[in-house]
Amino acid sequence: MAKIYQYYYIGDKVATLNSIDDQNPVILSIAEIQNGEYGETQPHSHNYLEFFYFTKGYGTIEVKGTKTPLVKNDILIVNSGHIHQQYSLASEKPLTFFSLSLDNIKLDHFNSNTVSNSPFLHYHFNSSKNFANETIKKIIRELQNPTDGYYGLIDSYVKELFIKSIRLFREIDSSISKSSLPKEKHSDISTKAKLFIEKNYKEEITLDDIAEATFVSKHYLINVFKKTYNLTPMRYLTIFRLEESKKLLKETDYNVKTIASIVRFNNPNYYGELFKKYIGTAPSTFRNIQGNY
Repeated sequence: MAKIYQYYYIGDKVATLNSIDDQNPVILSIAEIQNGEYGETQPHSHNYLEFFYFTKGYGTIEVKGTKTPLVKNDILIVNSGHIHQQYSLASEKPLTFFSLSLDNIKLDHFNSNTVSNSPFLHYHFNSSKNFANETIKKIIRELQNPTDGYYGLIDSYVKELFIKSIRLFREIDSSISKSSLPKEKHSDISTKAKLFIEKNYKEEITLDDIAEATFVSKHYLINVFKKTYNLTPMRYLTIFRLEESKKLLKETDYNVKTIASIVRFNNPNYYGELFKKYIGTAPSTFRNIQGNY
């Protein structure tokens, strides 16, 4: 006689409102993409949700004036209807990523503060050994070798990827709400450091200044920032200054020496060397390519 150790009947299950089980995402497109030489997109929005997993490079997503660095092993979910702009920060390491477009689903369908109230969700995995990377590999294998039933498998993998991602952000919500630490302790030190850099990049700021602003030691700040963004605070400061200088080259008629000074590169020759290293060309050449002044 058979022994039933565990039995789960699901036939009469009714999905509740705001439940992930109540959603039926429709796959519009799946793509592997590498940004172009300057890696910029114009501000835009979609009437569908976008899921990204980044495999190489450095970049930034800007939504509602807030910039968030993007690096290898990041996942990013951009809700439908929100204007955003994405670009690489260094031409020799352009963003390379897996992109998934989903219709018939929105983040505000889910009953979670982090999930439902956000125009986008962002998370950094500390290594390539994570559910997003492993699931994406399965999807790519099916796309490269389509056989009987491959679309059904891709559909199930995509839903697995999305469900696990939503669970991840719900767990973040839960851990924050259950913690007995003061709210200010929940603030991400890396985010505080990043915002301090973006606000004060025109000043002579040092690692000591950034550490003091975030109330941690220099050593701790470097470790936390690097784990979050895969680069040091001072390297992010350099890249951010270069990105701001690109805007000035495109939008003003200031000479290169003046622009270098504005973004706090006191030596214009050093600025030129850094610009060519990270952007891939000299500042004057970049301006000519843009067709301005």
